[in-house]
Amino acid sequence: IGEGGDGEQGMRFPVAIAIREALPGSSREIFVADQGNAQVKVYDPESGDLLRSIGGPIEPQGEEWRGHFAKPQALAFDPQGRLHVLDIHLARVQIFDPDSGAFLETYGSDAPGPATLRTPLDLAIGTDGSVMVTNNGRHRVEAIHSVP
Repeated sequence: IGEGGDGEQGMRFPVAIAIREALPGSSREIFVADQGNAQVKVYDPESGDLLRSIGGPIEPQGEEWRGHFAKPQALAFDPQGRLHVLDIHLARVQIFDPDSGAFLETYGSDAPGPATLRTPLDLAIGTDGSVMVTNNGRHRVEAIHSVP
């Protein structure tokens, strides 16, 4: 699935994968975090065709990061079916509608306080909505107790 390179069809540095199982009104899809193109690419598992992309690179020195990525690192779906994308460089998780690609909300930050993330590498979401993030820069796993 996919091909090397830049642009809409290309993948430069795929680092994570998540499979969305078929739900009523939707089909099974493969989501790939492509750090090199700062996108999440969505593929049809049967044909291997690219269906759509979510996000895109943030502008250099840009302040608007919502819906964009620096380095998407990990992917997970919550019990509501929303896509969570952990960005290692932005040190936060963004939540998207997996069908439209619309940015919904965010959590985590590199600012001091609860859910401080430093070089986050992976995340997992339980069936109860609990979130765990491997927080490499703080040498621990952070338990973010529930999905926002």
